[in-house]
Amino acid sequence: MHWQRFKKLTTVDLSAIPYYNFTKGEVAGCKNILISNTGYTGAGGFELYFENQFAETIWNALMEAGKEFDIKPCGLGCRDTLRLEMGFCLYGNDISDTTSPLEAGLGWITKFTKEFTNSTALKAQKEAGVSRKLCGFELVEKGIPRHDYGNC
Repeated sequence: MHWQRFKKLTTVDLSAIPYYNFTKGEVAGCKNILISNTGYTGAGGFELYFENQFAETIWNALMEAGKEFDIKPCGLGCRDTLRLEMGFCLYGNDISDTTSPLEAGLGWITKFTKEFTNSTALKAQKEAGVSRKLCGFELVEKGIPRHDYGNC
């Protein structure tokens, strides 16, 4: 749901939350909700983090607020489709302890200006070059790309 539709559920000024930042506030009458402006699917938007006791209230409020826009619930397949189209990696799916940021094409955000966890091994990998590479692919028929589809 676009943030303009979401803003009617909160008194938080959503436009004041910088990209990749968060604040806590009230959503659908529920207090102390973490509202994060990350939009990790590439579509822009907010993620909400809250205690389990608020799940039904927030869910129902979101579905009601989006009714006029024919909102539909979606799952991880939808999330993955959106973020993969943008080339956004998700730890545990695309990158992990066995796939380095360099292998995932994230060398542009891997800075070697200071020491960090595993920096020695990553520097060596950068110098030697990667032996495998995470890459995108296009489905030729209708479907949803899922974790572990294909190896390039």
